[in-house]
Amino acid sequence: MNRRRRLLLLRNIAWAIVILVLCAIPPGATPVPRAALIPHADKLVHLFLFLVMSFLLHGALRAWTRVGAARLIALVVLCCTAYGGAIELLQDHYLGRDGEWTDLLADATGAVAGSLARFALARGKRRKRATGNGGKRVYLPGDGDAPPPRHHK
Repeated sequence: MNRRRRLLLLRNIAWAIVILVLCAIPPGATPVPRAALIPHADKLVHLFLFLVMSFLLHGALRAWTRVGAARLIALVVLCCTAYGGAIELLQDHYLGRDGEWTDLLADATGAVAGSLARFALARGKRRKRATGNGGKRVYLPGDGDAPPPRHHK
């Protein structure tokens, strides 16, 4: 495994540990921030944590595999959602917290958002590299949506 792939792997493992530690904190063990007074703020936290996780995982799997975009997005969302489900089960059975379906839904939503964001970012970079003109559309002969030709006088 080359150095870049090893760093991508370690980055993903570190973020997964951060999520596990944050989700394992017993309720009431930390002071309540003002954001917690917002209804369902914990769902936004779950969404953000898994958005970042899927963004990172998508980048790592792009470097490790050669699967198509749709399969890659599906794989990332499946992995992140399964991890979120495992955490909810741990919370419910072993960590003295309540596992919630709505937390899992927020995890899955974040996973979809992060993977789609990473896909869009990668697609934009590829397009910019391919065209060499800042990502502007290049019209080729035979393009049905090409603009009308300019007539010079």
